Amino acid sequence: MRFLSAEQRATLEAVCDTIKPRNEANGDDPLGHGARDFGLAALVEKALYERDDEVPRQRLKRLLRLLARPLFNGAVAGQWRAFADLSQCQREAVMRAMASSRLNVLRGAFHDVKQLTSFLAYAHYGPLRDNPTWAEFSYEGHASNPRHSFDALKTVDVDGVAQFDCEVLVIGSGAGGGVMAAELTAAGHDVLVVEKGKQFSNQDYPSTELAGMREMYEGKGTMKTEDRGIVVLAGSTLGGGTSVNWMTCLRPPEALLEQWSHEFGMREATGLEFQRSVESVSCRIHVNANESQANRQNAMLETGCRELGYEVSVGARNVRDCTQCDFCQFGCRHGAKQDTRRTFLYDAVSGGARIVVRANVDRIRHQRGSVVGADLTVVDSIGRRREVRVNCKMIVSAAGSIHTPALLLRSGLENPNIGRNLFLHPVAAVYARYRHRIDSWIGVPQSRVCEQFADLDGHGYGYRLEVSPAHPGLWGLGLPWFSGERHRNLMRQLPYLANIVVLTRDRHPGRVTLNKDGRPLLKYKLHPYDANHMAHGIQSALRVQRAAGAVEIFGPHHDERTYRDDTDADFERFLTHVHALGTRSNHIGMFCAHQMSSCRMASTARLGALSPTGESYDVRNLFVADGSALPTSTGVNPMLTIMSTAHHIAQHVKERMAGTAVNV
Repeated sequence: MRFLSAEQRATLEAVCDTIKPRNEANGDDPLGHGARDFGLAALVEKALYERDDEVPRQRLKRLLRLLARPLFNGAVAGQWRAFADLSQCQREAVMRAMASSRLNVLRGAFHDVKQLTSFLAYAHYGPLRDNPTWAEFSYEGHASNPRHSFDALKTVDVDGVAQFDCEVLVIGSGAGGGVMAAELTAAGHDVLVVEKGKQFSNQDYPSTELAGMREMYEGKGTMKTEDRGIVVLAGSTLGGGTSVNWMTCLRPPEALLEQWSHEFGMREATGLEFQRSVESVSCRIHVNANESQANRQNAMLETGCRELGYEVSVGARNVRDCTQCDFCQFGCRHGAKQDTRRTFLYDAVSGGARIVVRANVDRIRHQRGSVVGADLTVVDSIGRRREVRVNCKMIVSAAGSIHTPALLLRSGLENPNIGRNLFLHPVAAVYARYRHRIDSWIGVPQSRVCEQFADLDGHGYGYRLEVSPAHPGLWGLGLPWFSGERHRNLMRQLPYLANIVVLTRDRHPGRVTLNKDGRPLLKYKLHPYDANHMAHGIQSALRVQRAAGAVEIFGPHHDERTYRDDTDADFERFLTHVHALGTRSNHIGMFCAHQMSSCRMASTARLGALSPTGESYDVRNLFVADGSALPTSTGVNPMLTIMSTAHHIAQHVKERMAGTAVNV
């Protein structure tokens, strides 16, 4: 589990010590444990070693080689010795200089190591004891035991299997794949679902933040855009994003569907059939607002918005008999979350569909312009990787907006829209400290939404304000770092901190390409048009925090300026300062949990990779039914829109299967 040289490892230990130093003045401080007490350097190396991607490892090696050179440290921060030979104060000067550098590559390198180190410092636990910081926060650290058990879905044993035959291969099991599998199975078709992640029963769901990120998220929770400016959160488990999301179910806005109809020729988007798909999906996953109680963080958002006269509403969620468990983003151990595993996949398996987990689709096979099958790499019961061939008449890719375009590109499809038009709903977060406990990890995760500024430009583009549930590791990753001591003292306030996230509907997209190993690479830069909306949202979120009674408010930037209600009289000056800092990549903390449109549907092959029925313009009988098929970003949390779109596309697939089987 090691890939660093002895010199690189020594430098990494010094970096981790700088970010998380020991509190030498108080040996009894629960937050005073340093990086060496945790063995953080070894944990960082292990985390990157376990990633199935060489790029992050090479980036770390390059950074450590630079830090070992006195010339680099001197040029960056005036410290003319190797990093490991510098004092704590001098090392912090180098880190701060990198964080504020005019060179994005240096800012990105700083945040790579700062974010991973800080996350592990507050999320890690040992085999015999919990993380010592948890007691300081009164944080339980482990998910509660299930109220009742339910069986895992039956999956196919791949040991000794070299080939599968089926009518329809569905790639992916999340919002799109689950719906598609259920619809086609109900129509009497032989369906095989392949999922590259694992399945968990409710008893086996990860019970800690660290295990949840490692086992249920793409890239073990460390995936980023190419410039490292946006942390990308995407589910990688049976049920996909529906298993790990916060269950927010906002209907696709009418103006959005009108845009799809007029600009992309998606005439059916505004018709009754699509609305029937929305209603059918909402009913099956039990969308309701009756179980959307406001925890303290959501109550803060509601209070601040109402004080300012902003529109705020109760968000509907896909839950049934929800109880407080506080680990929703790592799978629902109580079975209340109505994800695809509990609903559509259950229906599919009950109807005879087969599911293969830990199966990656390497390429789609097609001959004479039509689908004939796919090649898989599967992991068998003893952990061996094996090649398996699938022969089928129809393929539906629902691998998500990251992996569907990568798969189509690896398979030789040539439509120029494949991988283009990637939207991310880039999110910035502002933080504030309150006099009373917030405990942002407790309670219903996302039950209030402010839509006051959803249409800033008159064309449906703007932002929504929501809150993000956050456990200690995510707080450690997200909070600004000015020095080891200042970060520790900020974390000390953790139970009293609340966040508001600015969910920006982006008008200008990025792109998914392939690296030299055939893996997806996300190229995305926040366009000035969208950056203006995000900056506006940051100002609004700061105002809401103040109106809700915060005593100290932090902007989203890696900057020391804060506003204290008891000492700083001029709040407007603070807002002006925050605005002037802008939204540079790796100077403002950004993440995304919504990836969309990278193989969008449109009325012509010039505008999109897919027809309005979801079928590829390049290969017959190849359909796409996931977030990548959406023509644009939605502006709302997209799960319900994706599931409804998949349900609608499924009707076209069924028509094709019924009417043209002889042509396959």
